[in-house]
Amino acid sequence: MDVFCSRLPEQISQAELQRLFTGPLNDCGVQDFHIEKFYNKGNAIITILDANAGQIFLNRYGVPRGSPHNQMALMRISYASKFVRLERSNRDPTDLSLQSLQYMANERAKALLVGVATQRSRPNDRQATEFRVSMLQCGSFDYPRDARLRSDAKLLFLAHFTDPRQGTIHFGQKQAIAILGPEGGDQLRLDLPYNDCIDIVLGKRSSSVQCMTLLEQMQLRQSCQR
Repeated sequence: MDVFCSRLPEQISQAELQRLFTGPLNDCGVQDFHIEKFYNKGNAIITILDANAGQIFLNRYGVPRGSPHNQMALMRISYASKFVRLERSNRDPTDLSLQSLQYMANERAKALLVGVATQRSRPNDRQATEFRVSMLQCGSFDYPRDARLRSDAKLLFLAHFTDPRQGTIHFGQKQAIAILGPEGGDQLRLDLPYNDCIDIVLGKRSSSVQCMTLLEQMQLRQSCQR
């Protein structure tokens, strides 16, 4: 299901959109969704995997499609003292966007099942919390510029920063800490608080990629040894 959002400030960021809608969506049972803001426009599209939960969200916060501009929803979401208008989009989500959301949902479910099975089979063993890192890349996910003209457009990861140094990442109770570089030499430390993460996706053994989507810019700390 696609939900069309209007009356948003043109300058609203992706992180602000995520914070604005995550709570109301979760309250309606929506766990797997993606928000795409229109460039230089006060509009956005929320793609929801579970159509039933999406309909609950629309029943609570949305208005019927094509209804008068002054019609109010049962409950309203506001930003910068303005109420956001939500209605079902006149277009269905693409197969690619639904497949992407389904993949993330499956990976999260697998990780949960594996964690429960491991805990039951080895209740006295401590789970591994530190892993080796072979490279760091920071960037964003986006579609090609001609995506709207292509039916097979794929979501791409665009790397804006790459550090080829090896190191470790440690998953603590409140945050993950990655340290790149040789011990005793110049090192780069990254603090990744879980509260700043939209989601964390862990790859399989054959493709051990860890992807952390953040609301805020992460902290980088460079330590130099003389």
